[in-house]
Amino acid sequence: MNVREYLNFEKEYFEINREERNYAAIFYHTLLINNNLTKFFEFLEYDKSLNLEEVSIYFEYSFLRDLWAEIKEADRDKTNKKKRDFILNFLNIKNKESLNSCSVIEFNEYFGAVPKPSHDYIQSPSNWSIKKYNENIKDNTDFLNITKFKWCFNAKPDIVLHTSKATAICIEAKYESGEGLYPSKPDEIETFNKRGLKKVAQTELQKMILEDLLGYDTKFYYLVKNKTVESTSAETITWKEIFSQFDLTNCPIFIIKWIEAIK
Repeated sequence: MNVREYLNFEKEYFEINREERNYAAIFYHTLLINNNLTKFFEFLEYDKSLNLEEVSIYFEYSFLRDLWAEIKEADRDKTNKKKRDFILNFLNIKNKESLNSCSVIEFNEYFGAVPKPSHDYIQSPSNWSIKKYNENIKDNTDFLNITKFKWCFNAKPDIVLHTSKATAICIEAKYESGEGLYPSKPDEIETFNKRGLKKVAQTELQKMILEDLLGYDTKFYYLVKNKTVESTSAETITWKEIFSQFDLTNCPIFIIKWIEAIK
């Protein structure tokens, strides 16, 4: 006997699925078919100058991570300088001068790079360790700025649409859960509590990624099951509102039934 038989469960998984990434993936799929992208912009009353040929859509958006991988020069020293300059130009901390002149290994050690600091190359902020650099950075403002910068390289907004070379839409897809807060790991929460720091909202980080770092004029939306769940800084819309606008012709039956079941 399997667990479905034991529980006398005869439904398909899509009838009970609550995974937000699955909802986001279905939304991504439906945006790409049957002129639904145009319908979506009409629903939002999107007021930016729009050329559909310039629009691109991304699921689990990782622009900063992939941009970092593109920082390459003719030799390792020039690549390291460009990466160090990139970090210090956009990271607002007080000791930039000393970090600009230290060795590669000292630079990586300062930020607690994992799995271990490299002697040879400047490591991505995504590899910085809060637990390790907490020991080096006493100033709370510097600590918070470094932490938010690190998180920007790890965060993956659910759906992002580049609506032009200068504008974007960012969608945080939820179902029943509320807005996520950073940090979420127990040891990092303890560190924030000891320092007397407040948690950082997902949408605050998304604004930092898209507007402050990447320079896109961005509209932010919070896509949820019902509007009792809200974001502090993004406009709330519901799954039912969105899918009711879309043409689902030729979608697989399970997607149609899934969408019909949304209440």
